[in-house]
Amino acid sequence: MYKYWLIAQLFWQDSLVYRASFLMWRLRSFTSTLISLSVWSAIYQHQSQVFNYSQPAMLSYIFLTAILHSLILSTSLHSLANEIYSGQISFNLLKPINFMGMLISQELADKAINIIFAIGEINLLYLIFKPSFILPPSNTILIFIFWVALGIIIHFIINLLFGTIGFWSPDSWGPKFLFFMLIEFTAGKLYPLDILPQIIQKIISKVVI
Repeated sequence: MYKYWLIAQLFWQDSLVYRASFLMWRLRSFTSTLISLSVWSAIYQHQSQVFNYSQPAMLSYIFLTAILHSLILSTSLHSLANEIYSGQISFNLLKPINFMGMLISQELADKAINIIFAIGEINLLYLIFKPSFILPPSNTILIFIFWVALGIIIHFIINLLFGTIGFWSPDSWGPKFLFFMLIEFTAGKLYPLDILPQIIQKIISKVVI
């Protein structure tokens, strides 16, 4: 296990050295959450209930989804397709380590650094908006943790599948971008999905299934 801990440490250090893309990712996430909070705060200025949600409930939802977005959708597998296409993956396969274990170690390190930055961003947004949080019932915590863990695993597998595009082409960003935009809409990051018309909710459920 020690060598996988070293891999995670090296990935962490590499992310902090070559940090331009990482900072752009964090800036994008921060800006998206800032815009959502600004829009909903403006909507609630003249009314206390919108779509059966109070302002504290809606802002609590936005803050929670911002954390989940950083935890679930962050990934270290963006360059996998290019590594496969260029043949660079052969060097990793020849090393005396389990290749899947290496990917998982890097993924966990990536999520750790993203969640640390996300907590800092959430604290900054809290100082700006000063919302009143509504916490979910305590008896749902275990179910919540289970579904978050399942979401992390599913997203990791999906990114592995996108990485296999590298057997034919290094250009996997196009399909991944379309998938990411679909997730942005259907995962309810900007608003709860139950505020949408029923027909749209049915279409989304069919697409997701």
